[in-house]
Amino acid sequence: MTPDWLLNAYSKLANFEILDLQKGSMFFLSSRMSDLVNDLNYNEALTLLLGIVRENAASIPVACKSILDICNQHRSKIDIILIFTIIKDFLFDCIEKHYEWEEIWLIYTLQKVDYEMFRSVLDELLKKKLNELSLIIIINEPQNLSAAIEAIKVRSINASWLLNYELYRLDILNDDDLKSIHYCDKLIGNFKILKSNAIKLYQKDQLGT
Repeated sequence: MTPDWLLNAYSKLANFEILDLQKGSMFFLSSRMSDLVNDLNYNEALTLLLGIVRENAASIPVACKSILDICNQHRSKIDIILIFTIIKDFLFDCIEKHYEWEEIWLIYTLQKVDYEMFRSVLDELLKKKLNELSLIIIINEPQNLSAAIEAIKVRSINASWLLNYELYRLDILNDDDLKSIHYCDKLIGNFKILKSNAIKLYQKDQLGT
């Protein structure tokens, strides 16, 4: 597929979506993009996908997966620093605007685009008011734990049981910590059962990449 073909396909499907002629057009294109990419059009494909991530929230999961697929397939020819920076800037914008759906997927994607660069912005991220699912994604990467423990433990006092269970499962919180949290003292028995059965609330392999 030439770059012009890809751009024309995007233009037509975007018009379908805008005119409400075919809902899900951007989702469909995003899901197929990595299959349409070759050595001639990968830059155009990434540009379109990054635009879809910004403009079409419903397509974010498949658009992010396609971005990662293309980055993996053409990594030696792609400006990874530029891709990382674009996603990071959009992520910080979403955090400020409390766009939680976008925030979750962008944090997941940013880690996968380049983990070392992600580690370089992790401290700055943890100073933000991240939603709890984002924090669960972060602490489930073992390399993040040492940098994230103290910042996330502070959040545990007012956190939901979802985050506090993951902190307990990962041995960041213990029984005494839970007893000091106003509602968690009643959940310790449940947490122990879940933990003994190796129940995880976040299965990163299920996200498809």
